[in-house]
Amino acid sequence: MDGIGFGSMSGPGGATNAGAAGSYGGQGGGYGGGSAGSTYGSITAPVDPGSGGGPGYMSSGGSGGGALRLDVSGKLQVDGLVTANGIGSPGTYQMGGGGSGGGIYFTVGTLAGNGVIRANGGSGGGQGAGGGGRIALYFNTNTFTGQVSAYGGPVVSGQTGGAGTIFTKASAAPRGLVLVDNGGTNGPTRLNSSLWPVGQVFDLTIAGAGRLYTQGQLLVNDLVLSSGAGITCDAGSSMGVSLTALGSARIDTNTSIDVTGNGYSSGSGPGYGGGGAGGGYGVQAGDPVAAVPMAPPTHRWTSAAAVVPATCPAA
Repeated sequence: MDGIGFGSMSGPGGATNAGAAGSYGGQGGGYGGGSAGSTYGSITAPVDPGSGGGPGYMSSGGSGGGALRLDVSGKLQVDGLVTANGIGSPGTYQMGGGGSGGGIYFTVGTLAGNGVIRANGGSGGGQGAGGGGRIALYFNTNTFTGQVSAYGGPVVSGQTGGAGTIFTKASAAPRGLVLVDNGGTNGPTRLNSSLWPVGQVFDLTIAGAGRLYTQGQLLVNDLVLSSGAGITCDAGSSMGVSLTALGSARIDTNTSIDVTGNGYSSGSGPGYGGGGAGGGYGVQAGDPVAAVPMAPPTHRWTSAAAVVPATCPAA
C-alpha cells in the first residue's frame, strides 16, 4: 500500500507549492516559504489515502500511502508488514516533497502478532517531508506486541513531517485512545475541532516529540504529555489553546504547553500603545516606572476538570 495514494500535488492534503510535502493526519513539511497541504480525514474511521508532495528540480513529488480497510471476525495475526507509507520524491535527484502516510482501519476479534503496522510519511530529502497518516484499530482482545506508527517523514535539510494519529479502542472500553507520536522528531500535527468527532470524548496522549497545534476547542477525558511532546497554537490564532480534560492531565518533564510569542503581532492588540501591555503595562523609552497592582488570575485548575485555557488572540 506504499505510495499508491494520491500523486504529486494531489489529494485533500496535497502540497500547494514545489518542494512542500503532502499532509493527512500530520502536517507535511514546507519548503522555501511554500506551504504543505492541510490535515484532513477521520481520526476514528480513516478511509482516505494519503496526499502527494510538490515537485522539485527534475523530480515529481512523492505519492501518498494507500488506504486499507480490514474486517476480521476472529483472530488477525500480524507477524509481517502491513504498511501504507507515503514515499519520497522519485527519480535521480529526489528534490520533490514527500507524500503523506495513508489510512489503515482494522476491526478485528483479536489482534495478535509482533509485526509492523505503519502509515508513515515519505522522506523529504532536502525538501519537505510527508506528514504521518491515520490508523484506527478496533478489537475485542489485543495481544499485539509489534510496532504501530504514523510518523512524519524524515529529511536531510528540509522540514520534517508531523505525526499522524493512531486511534485504538477495545470493544469493552468506555472510550478510545488517540495517540500522536512522532518517534522522537519534532513536527507539527494540526488537530482542529472539525476533525474531532462531535459528541465523543477520548483519551489523548502526545509522545515522541509530537507537537500538537490545536485549532478550536478540544474536549478529552485523560490528557498525557510525555517524551518531549508539546501543545501550542499558530501565532495569531483566534482560538488559541483551548483544551478541557474531564479526567486527569499529566505533563511530564521535558514536555510543554507553550504559547510564548503567539499573541498579537507587532503594533496591534487592545493593549498596544508603543509598548506592549498584557498582564502588566508596557513601557516606552523615557516613561517613568511605577508599581501597578496585579489582578488575580482569571483561570485555574478545577477539581471537576483540568482546563488549559491559554489564549493566542487574532492578529
